Amino acid sequence: MQLTLRKLIRIMQRICREPIKRITALTFNPWFCWFQINPDPAVNTMTQFLYTLLFSVCLIGSNGLLLSPMLPIIGAELQSPLSHISRAVAAYGAGSALSAIWLGRYLDGFGMNRALFYAMAVAGVSQILAAFTQGWILLTTFQMLAGAAAGIALPSIYGLATTVAPKGKEAQVLSRVTLGWSLSLVAAVPLAAFLADLLGWRSTLATIGALHIAMLLPLSLFKSAPTPSKTKFSLLTPFTLPGSFSIYTINFLFMACFYGIYAFSGTQAVTGFGQSTTQAGLIALIYGLGFGAASLFAAPLGRLPANVAMPAALLAATGVIYAIAIAPNYQNFLITFGVWGFMNHLILNLILTRISDLSATHKGATLAMYSGVTYIASMVAILGFGSLIETRGFVQIVLLAAGIQFCAFLVSLVFKKPV
Repeated sequence: MQLTLRKLIRIMQRICREPIKRITALTFNPWFCWFQINPDPAVNTMTQFLYTLLFSVCLIGSNGLLLSPMLPIIGAELQSPLSHISRAVAAYGAGSALSAIWLGRYLDGFGMNRALFYAMAVAGVSQILAAFTQGWILLTTFQMLAGAAAGIALPSIYGLATTVAPKGKEAQVLSRVTLGWSLSLVAAVPLAAFLADLLGWRSTLATIGALHIAMLLPLSLFKSAPTPSKTKFSLLTPFTLPGSFSIYTINFLFMACFYGIYAFSGTQAVTGFGQSTTQAGLIALIYGLGFGAASLFAAPLGRLPANVAMPAALLAATGVIYAIAIAPNYQNFLITFGVWGFMNHLILNLILTRISDLSATHKGATLAMYSGVTYIASMVAILGFGSLIETRGFVQIVLLAAGIQFCAFLVSLVFKKPV
């Protein structure tokens, strides 16, 4: 009886062994949303790495977006005016810009994977500590520290994605990784808002921080050696590379346009279209869905010449921004935001690909400057547009943003991809 049972177990093991191997080799393809079997372990390892980067983008992106909806709740509990609590959001952006510009030049020598590991650890600890603060000053301090971690994490993620990508597939791989932004807009931020209503803002920040710490395990499985460089890379060296000035100018104008509109879109939904706060939250959802859908078209767009794809995408987005300004009702307003998210994904992918091409040995430094320029643009746009919206109104600042985007289009006409 025992012998028969052992034989039966061995037979079952042989029967199940191959299907189990195939099941464990399943990889999810975010391009067409189906499961595929890939027998190559190297491909599976890279796929797992890309998912790790994608979820890291999602968490870092959520850090910068989740605090704004919770400001009134935080202010009430800490007994601080909204003007003081909102400084935490500004501090996050300032920390990101400073760390990206000042420390980004050391990424390649330090190792981008090591930098990402430590940045995720710092961001996680900062959010957990922020959950226990009793005043707005400490909250602002920890948010600035979390922002500084984000300023290192994002360029490390983008640099690693372009480094592991097969030659000629950089745009496709970057598009997969930047889907993390869509995931944060569609799922992470709404879920965080739900947790804030259910458990409070402290539990929400602690949960986000714990998720950052949990990501350290998969990140520790992947190694990247520091990139040796014989040339000293100074603070402003990224701007001296061929083609850098035009692409960083496009980066600044594009991001100023995005943050200037997006920051006040919820206010327009409530005051301009008479929607509730919950309905105004649909803007992020629709924008995120459009942003994610664009990943299906990143590959063919990446095959177009740089002097064709970039101007075409920027000009089309300028028309979409004008459509946002003249939207007659909230339904059309949401539709235009979905299309705008679609276009912005394509433009962001083009910008990141071109910046990563500036220097093969200093991807970390050039992409860190991208993060620095981005957060400087966000601060300039929010402050500038915020001062104009009270006197000029939302429609006028959107038309101004369309003009800024058109300037980016003009700059792209003279952009040349570095050799």
